Amino acid sequence: MTRKFKSIKYSKTDEAVCIQVDSPDRLYLTENAIVTHNTVQVIGYFNYQFKQTGKTPQSLIICPSSVKYNWLKELNKWSINPFNIEVLEGRNGFEQNFDVDIYICNYDILQGKEFKNLDCIVLDEAHYIKNQYAIRTREVQRICKSNLKAKIIALTGTPMLNRPAELFPVLNLLLPQKFDNFFRFAHKYCAAHKKQIQTRDGIKEFWDFNGASNTEELGRLLRATIMLRREKSQVLKELPEKIRTVIPVKKNAGKVFLDLEERTRGMMDKIREINKKIKEAKKNGDRDLLNKLKLEKTQVRSVAFTLMNEYRRYAFEEKKEIIVDFLSDTLESEPVIVFVHHRDVAKFFRDTFRQFNPLVITGETPADERAKLVEAFQTKDEYLLFIATTLAAAEGITLTKASTVVFAEYEWTPAKMLQAEGRVHRIGQKNTVNSYWFALVGSVDEYFINKIIEKLQVEHEIMQDTEEEEIFMAVE
Repeated sequence: MTRKFKSIKYSKTDEAVCIQVDSPDRLYLTENAIVTHNTVQVIGYFNYQFKQTGKTPQSLIICPSSVKYNWLKELNKWSINPFNIEVLEGRNGFEQNFDVDIYICNYDILQGKEFKNLDCIVLDEAHYIKNQYAIRTREVQRICKSNLKAKIIALTGTPMLNRPAELFPVLNLLLPQKFDNFFRFAHKYCAAHKKQIQTRDGIKEFWDFNGASNTEELGRLLRATIMLRREKSQVLKELPEKIRTVIPVKKNAGKVFLDLEERTRGMMDKIREINKKIKEAKKNGDRDLLNKLKLEKTQVRSVAFTLMNEYRRYAFEEKKEIIVDFLSDTLESEPVIVFVHHRDVAKFFRDTFRQFNPLVITGETPADERAKLVEAFQTKDEYLLFIATTLAAAEGITLTKASTVVFAEYEWTPAKMLQAEGRVHRIGQKNTVNSYWFALVGSVDEYFINKIIEKLQVEHEIMQDTEEEEIFMAVE
């Protein structure tokens, strides 16, 4: 069977890349880091099926919680026909609605959910089911076995994080007639052997499946059957040097945050009105009124600054769980730089990810100590996470070991974040820099982040902006 996937190149080239795949119904798509935009390839498949059959395949997308709403955004952006989509939340009871074309659900809430008559199951970040004994793996297996006619598409940039044994659960789903027995698989490809350990009850013997053997044979077998691997050099010749991605986060705010949101919107309306009057005064050449309005804006700024800082803190609390999920997944395969504004947020990430030996720079870190921390991160493999307050690390350091940047909090002056990105996107960087931002859907937070990134797109203009006006004082 021949199937076509359409992948859209970034707007730098305004061209499309089309690939044609000859394979069984169960495909395994993988990439070298997040560069080939597997999300769009899957949506291209949905679009192709719609054009061929007149209906959208009844589908379930299983993914990490941090990207559920990104899937929703991309589906709405790239679909040629409006899909009826439902994003599932919580572990409560679930009854399938067959009027829904596409369900989006994270791995951790699959328990208790029954899906029938699916045409397609997408496993995003399929390495999440690397442990064949984990609950999430068994839940995915249960759903796939309940929908034997469904096409399964597994997506990952890191199919094997450590050893061949981690491949077996997904291979068993994609090609069960070939990979039906873990013990046989382990003997052939995992250098399985018996080991002995001394215990209080005597010598215990057990099987060790942590090795690797016949790896070239396994690679040939996968490429000949179910695996399509695309290196970024093959797929996107014109890949931009830097990609900024906004990950949408659902707002689950309580009364305190909603009240703060309302006050913030009121302040924004007031600033908009002042800016409108300033523009009119400039147009009319009314200098007296212009000076009066500028003074008023200065007074408003002091009140707005306090309010916006409070809002920024609450916004992070709303987003931090998703950011932690994202970092947990990413750090399994690559180093990451996290920029924050508040020192207590830097401490939160340091304490949360101690297993990755995080290094931290804040405004309180002495200059000589900063140099030592940067040197350690750049040269030693054991350090995978570098956390810094944006203002403390915006200048004078090089962090090219990582190509993934996460802004857990934002600054009011976009140029500061441009400088922070520049610590990674500079001479010595061999990969495309991916910069990730997290925005509360339908909130002031989303408005600010989109405005900041909009300004960052015009880097030259920002670098020429001598006033560096705060983004919240320049609302339109």
